[in-house]
Amino acid sequence: MWRTQSQTLCLIALATCPAAVAAEQPDKFTRPVRLVYGDPATIAPMMGPAMTVDWDRDGRMDLVGRNYWWPEPPKWWRNTGRKHKGVTLFERAGQGGIDEQRYGEPSCTMIGDLDGDRFFDAIVSTPKGFEWHEDTTTKGLRRFQRRGFLQSAFNGNLPMPEKGEEHPCCWLADFDGDGRTDLLTGTRSVGMDRYFPMVGIGFGQGWKDGTWLPRDLTATVWWHRNVGDNKQPRFSHGTLLTAGPGRRAITFFDHAEPVVVDIDGDSRQDLLVGTLEGVVVFRNEGKPKAMPRLDGGHALTFAGREELPYASRTFFAFRDDKGLVHLRVGGPLASEAVQLDKNKPFAFGPLRTIPFRGAELRLDDFAVPDAADWDGDGKIDLIVGGQDGWIWFFRNLDPAGGVGRWAPPVWLKADDQVIRFVGQECLQGPVEKLWGYSNPTVADWDLDGDLDLVCGSMSDTYHYFENVGTRTRPRLTARGPLRFVGKKGGEVSTGWRSRPGVGDLDGDGLPDLVGVDGKSRLCWWQRYRDDGGRLRLKPARLPVDGNGRPFVVAGHWRHVGRTKIVVCDWDHDGRADVLCSPPIAKNGGHQFFFGNQGLQGDKLVMKPEAKRIILDNLNFPPFTHYNMCEPVDFDGDGVWEVLAGFDRGYIYYWKQ
Repeated sequence: MWRTQSQTLCLIALATCPAAVAAEQPDKFTRPVRLVYGDPATIAPMMGPAMTVDWDRDGRMDLVGRNYWWPEPPKWWRNTGRKHKGVTLFERAGQGGIDEQRYGEPSCTMIGDLDGDRFFDAIVSTPKGFEWHEDTTTKGLRRFQRRGFLQSAFNGNLPMPEKGEEHPCCWLADFDGDGRTDLLTGTRSVGMDRYFPMVGIGFGQGWKDGTWLPRDLTATVWWHRNVGDNKQPRFSHGTLLTAGPGRRAITFFDHAEPVVVDIDGDSRQDLLVGTLEGVVVFRNEGKPKAMPRLDGGHALTFAGREELPYASRTFFAFRDDKGLVHLRVGGPLASEAVQLDKNKPFAFGPLRTIPFRGAELRLDDFAVPDAADWDGDGKIDLIVGGQDGWIWFFRNLDPAGGVGRWAPPVWLKADDQVIRFVGQECLQGPVEKLWGYSNPTVADWDLDGDLDLVCGSMSDTYHYFENVGTRTRPRLTARGPLRFVGKKGGEVSTGWRSRPGVGDLDGDGLPDLVGVDGKSRLCWWQRYRDDGGRLRLKPARLPVDGNGRPFVVAGHWRHVGRTKIVVCDWDHDGRADVLCSPPIAKNGGHQFFFGNQGLQGDKLVMKPEAKRIILDNLNFPPFTHYNMCEPVDFDGDGVWEVLAGFDRGYIYYWKQ
């Protein structure tokens, strides 16, 4: 088994205290509970699917599909026939009937009539090819059985047209009007090996003069024409779709998802392509029932803006009974926009979140929860960050102050603007410009009696939001990056995606800052008051073990930072300790624990225990990035409980 450099250094540091390691008494947390809203009538936004199908045959279009990147079978959400704040309301229904479980994006599964028998088929792109599943029902809920793989016109399974980071997205449609259903695919993130060269990126590397030095990621759209018949469809290996007078290949940065829809009502199939941050429609100018000829493309606008508000996950489009096209976008907030006028086909209204009754309590990938009584009502609330850079407030509605009931989330704002980290240069290049990786920590940073916010993000510093309201009515204002004082004073420099810890490590009554630096070493910025009584930060120092060695807690290159840090008195000895997540993708469910041994001279000495805290009893590995841990005490008995946010947006709770 190979080991990263950071793991090796960390093990060396741990080996300096063999007696302490041998004496470890792990705190093992079992029987986790996934947080839910608690009230089935709660209406909330949700990270949800976009595929729109009448799943129960009641005449209303439901939502069905896998939630993003998660090994669960597809689910479906019933169309209630009612609206909530002007948008169709969906409610929890159950598991979808497609016999298929694996990692992959929800757009890898697409439903349509492949063989012309007026029954639905489901096509799922897999590493071995395109699986074909058939609807076996004639009434009630749909159920599918696997039939096999789509076949090539040259015999054998239809191969993937191009290799990318993800399996291709799919769409089924008679694109050329010949009466046979074709397959359109979009391959994302082609060139990943050259986008992430092993030694070409990392802290302080990758960019020069605002230019990303490795290659871009590309995505293309392919048309696999059905050259068989309805009973035995067979497909070409793929024609690279072209558009415009120059017949140039349709290629986008990172993401290109094909959706076939008659956008302008002229009875010809147009091509809509969902990209990383927008939607482009290529209008079909060919003859009806003939080979499509696509124009140069038109960017859809949403309330006048071309940009989508977040990095897209999956798209679906359909026409309603008024002839207007609806576009649905799955992702951190499943959303919908509606065409404003049939005669102006490229102008859509605002992208509005889809409401769900009985929603899952999840909004975004890489959920990072902090637990604190944000509104001063005596109950512990949740402040949650995530991949797309927003920060959410979930108010605790449990009568006993526990974890049983939560209010729908609201965005946190600063200076009356929604807080969102977005658009900065980061270690993994321009593909992540819409992913802010908000990592919030709640603390009384300025010691004025209310709760403030210190936040890590995609950038290599920590940002401070001061509460200028009151303890019970918080109101934030942005104060910018935290700064330290010294000969080379300036912004605090830290590893990206890391969550800072705040707590009094030296026992002087002032909250210090704990984080990681560009070499993934645990860092401590000591707090002090200057001659004018103002709170200041000293330059970063490295906590050490008993032999004076610092701690490396994360990886290197693009895996630098990412660490989730908490400061708390875990062992109840009167000194604030440090907990932090181990390196990326180490899924043991354990946390690094550093017991505070106090100051020895000018050194902060800590006793490491690599697996002091273990989060156990999950049916699947929940962590593929961060094994984070948020200590809480909902019942006030003085015994630690734990929250953890997972890659796919869920939040789990353990009690010893």
